[in-house]
Parts: sequence; C-alpha cells; structure tokens
Amino acid sequence: MRRGAVAAALFLLVSQCGAVTYDRAEPGTAEIGAARADIRNAPQPAKSDRSFDELVAMADRAAQRLRGGMRPLCAAVDAETCNFSLRIASNEIVNAFVDKEGNVWLTLSLLQYLETEDEVAAIIAHELAHLLNGDTRLNMTAQKQRQAMRYELGGSSPASAASRQSGIARHMISIEANADHLAGFLLHRAGYSLETAERLWIVLEKMGDRKAAAILATHPFSGERLAAWRILADMLEADPELMPRRIAE
Repeated sequence: MRRGAVAAALFLLVSQCGAVTYDRAEPGTAEIGAARADIRNAPQPAKSDRSFDELVAMADRAAQRLRGGMRPLCAAVDAETCNFSLRIASNEIVNAFVDKEGNVWLTLSLLQYLETEDEVAAIIAHELAHLLNGDTRLNMTAQKQRQAMRYELGGSSPASAASRQSGIARHMISIEANADHLAGFLLHRAGYSLETAERLWIVLEKMGDRKAAAILATHPFSGERLAAWRILADMLEADPELMPRRIAE
C-alpha cells in the first residue's frame, strides 16, 4: 500500500471514532508563555527514596479518594461505566494507561518521580477520564495506527511518526486535552489541589523523550497543557460546584 493511501486510511479510522468533547477555555499566548517559562525553569525531576510499599499505598489512597468523588461526574458526562481498578506495573518504563477492562495502570518508575499524592491522583484521574469518556477503544486503535505509521512512513518513534500526519495528531491531542479537562474535575471532587498536582505535567515534560515518550507521544504541547490546567483550577476555585459541560464536535 502506498504511503499516501496508508495515511488516508488511518485518518479515516480515527475520524470515524467518536470522542467526547468539553466546553473548554483555551489559554492565550501570555498564559502559554508563562507556563512554558515555569516548565523551563523547573528543576530536573529525580527519583524519590520511598519504598515500593509506600508508593503503592499512596497510589491506593488516591484511587480510593477518586472513587469517592467521581459518581456525580459519571452522571454529568453520561459515562457508560463508573468503576475502575488500580494496577501497578513494576518496570523501567515511565507510563500510565487504562485498558478496556477498566484497569488503570501506573508503572513504578512513574510513581518514583512523583512527590505528592495530588500528582499521583492527577495521573490516575487522567486515565480514569479516558475511561469515562469512552476513549479506551480509541487509545488502542491509536497505538496500532502509530505503529503502522512508524513502519510505513519511516518515523523514528511513535511521536515523530504521528507528528507527520497532522490530522491524526490533532485528533489524538484533542482526546488527551479533553481527558485533562475531566481529570481536573475528578481531582477537585476528590478534594485534591490542582495547583499542587500541576507538577505532574512539568515532570513529564522535563523528562521528555528520555523516559516519558510513551505518555507524551500524542498529547498537547506542555505549555498549552499546563496553561489550560491552570485556567480550570481558577474556574473551580471561583465556582467549586462547577461541572464539566459536553458539547458536540
């Protein structure tokens, strides 16, 4: 199959998969610039010296608190499921994902770079948002598409391959931005601080392709992501009862 035909077929596959979209406030140039500067000036993340049991206990606490606050949001976004299980994978890859069975997976290597329970709750909430948004099928399809693009288009990595197909990349970035948006509401409902949790996005960007390429491959650019997170934090502080509003794409 010719490369152009492969790209067209892959775009059609993505475009036919529906995705939840929220009414989100888009950050401005100044807000994005400030976020980029904060990321640039942040210290390089380092592994914590907490034990395996301590890291797992922190993740378990975060998952339990999220369960306690997510029911109203499940109803608000008309989620098909509101149940999940937490799984910790002990390996060297910095990654997090949710599978079609509703298991939210975090790697031990990721947990070792997070300092607070708020940050751990944020990454769980992001993956949980994919589940509530019905993105698990989309994510699995995207993984296959990125692999196919890497082979057919000669990309050196899933991230670089995806970037060559702007339509597919934009669609996946939109999915991730909507997951970030709902994750902020989940975090807020569980009583966590979005301001404290924002270090998660800084850590992932500071690690970059060196360790976190699996997480960053088709996500919003770091400055835009952090700026949008801060806008939502301000909105929730001004109106603690605010709920996410779904719109048609």
